Amino acid sequence: SATKTSSPSSSPTSPLTNSTQTQFTPITSATDNFEGENPLPWILGNPPQWTIDSTVSIQGENSIRNLPPIGNGATSDLSLRIDLPTSALIRCEAKVDIHMPFDSFEYLIDGEKRAVMTSNKPGWTSVVTGVSPGEHTVVFRVKNADMVPPIPR
Repeated sequence: SATKTSSPSSSPTSPLTNSTQTQFTPITSATDNFEGENPLPWILGNPPQWTIDSTVSIQGENSIRNLPPIGNGATSDLSLRIDLPTSALIRCEAKVDIHMPFDSFEYLIDGEKRAVMTSNKPGWTSVVTGVSPGEHTVVFRVKNADMVPPIPR
């Protein structure tokens, strides 16, 4: 599984909610540390494929982690539909714990892979990408291998 958080803010106030929105959310500046303050409208999947994890975090008490996908080629997607007035950097901190070299953690903007990790990384890894103004779909994806590996995992 992969655990992901963004830059820290403060104090827990509400649980994570699964957005069902199809519209793009205008964003000028945002941070979501999954502590409940100023949460972003994350799309967790239906049924939800991601959940709050209070056992590991980069700062604060929470992070978000995927629920392991089941089956060859299966994915767990965490999505965000945003509308940016200007160019921006989108950054997350990821703790990647996957079954290498067959599974992967992917970071996509509008379907374009901006980062792919196919092995465990020690500690937290910064993932940063530039995004142009306009409407974008951001996806953090954990993907199972497309086939059964020839060796035990």
